[in-house]
Amino acid sequence: MIASIAPESGSASRVALQVRVLGHFAIILDGAEIPRSAWKFARPRELLVYLLGHRDGRSREQISVAFWPEASAAQAKNNVHVALHQLRRVLGRNDFVLYRRERYVTNWALGVDVDAIAFERDLEAARRALRVNPAAPDAAARLGAALDLYHGDFLEDEDAGDWHLEERARLRRLWTEGLATLGSLLTGAGSYSEAVDVYRQLVRADEWDEVAHRHLMSALARSGQRGAALRHYDHVVALLERELGSAPAHETVLLYDQLRGASFDS
Repeated sequence: MIASIAPESGSASRVALQVRVLGHFAIILDGAEIPRSAWKFARPRELLVYLLGHRDGRSREQISVAFWPEASAAQAKNNVHVALHQLRRVLGRNDFVLYRRERYVTNWALGVDVDAIAFERDLEAARRALRVNPAAPDAAARLGAALDLYHGDFLEDEDAGDWHLEERARLRRLWTEGLATLGSLLTGAGSYSEAVDVYRQLVRADEWDEVAHRHLMSALARSGQRGAALRHYDHVVALLERELGSAPAHETVLLYDQLRGASFDS
């Protein structure tokens, strides 16, 4: 998938093709975004993203299974041919996608940049640096900069095929795990207001993550917003009751009791 091709992304001296797949989907050729009106169908641009996600390329059969699983062999061959023809027509050149050893592959040497690749590359670099030195003074800044590259879910505004769902879930999981790590780093450093912002992102991303709600309540209290922390508990209680018909976990109730009393370490 996307991670498998990260080392080669943008390796050319000049970036000719930029592909933005996190949040707003955009294909930018030589600095100008290709308007949607230029595409007769959505499949060709979706096919480009699919090929970007496979460093070793994809055969006609693999493309067909991902895009047209019900098609006959003859139909699949024609569908792939038409989609590639349209893709090359809109890009204005034939060499962004090459056919080698019975596989269609991205020609990274031309200069191709993909935001999802940059996100994962920088995130892994930040996490690797953390493993080497968890106390590094720039650890939170590096991790935060990587997480800022996540502008939204993978192809979130596209009516793409099922092939993209696993990749969307994987990238989103990396983002939320990174947010949790960043929140912990900021809390440990006493940067409680910044931790509040991170945990707010996390609960917006997954409103059922009760652990994240507890971290948000704690960060709010430690930043001097105990009233806001108590109100957030009320929000969690109402959310769980309304949507699940359940009550908060014991740990959440215990934190609430601590916040109401004098036992909470602010």
